[in-house]
Amino acid sequence: MRKCPRCQIVYQSTERLNCLYCDATLISVQLEDALRLQEEDFVKGRSDFLDNYFRIRSFTFSYIFHRNQLRMGQKFERFFVEPLGFSYLIKIPWIIINCVDSVMIHLAYQGYCPQCGWKHKRMSGVGDHSKEECEYNKEYVLLLKEIVTGGLIRDENKYKKEAVLKVQAGQRNAYNTLCSRRTALEYGMDILSILISMALFMAIPIKIGMVLLGKVYEF
Repeated sequence: MRKCPRCQIVYQSTERLNCLYCDATLISVQLEDALRLQEEDFVKGRSDFLDNYFRIRSFTFSYIFHRNQLRMGQKFERFFVEPLGFSYLIKIPWIIINCVDSVMIHLAYQGYCPQCGWKHKRMSGVGDHSKEECEYNKEYVLLLKEIVTGGLIRDENKYKKEAVLKVQAGQRNAYNTLCSRRTALEYGMDILSILISMALFMAIPIKIGMVLLGKVYEF
């Protein structure tokens, strides 16, 4: 078994190296020590995961998560894919993506599947919702409930094996979407977004200062 030193969560899967919730490196723990930890205490008070998800995730993960959340249900609960907040001060380029994608989703996703409970594209009278997409949506919601209730901590090996089989079959799977670690590309995109945001914050006052200096020299 492995334990997160931050969250104090015990994982039965010995293959997991990082905490699902805070991404901290897990440490090995003896069975008797694990039994002293109350998993229920961790689960309580964490039903807000759907709004305030994992502590350490990439901007890409956060956006995709909110995008899927927006597609759940028959009606749109908000306009923007990802709610605008102070976090956008360090990821200004994502504002453009958010605005453009939000408009496209509201225009394209006019269909609704009662089987999985998700909206789907409806570019024609028939719609665009495959059986594979419907199954993925169901799996996504199920796995999300397992994460929130703590069930994944016990049954992660089962979901991981199913994910491997689906990858081999060329299919998408919710486990890889929700439980995989950040990739090098995601790290790079995060850093680039932060650098661009910092550059813009520096450029604006410099530009204003130059204009003001120009006005002063005119006198």
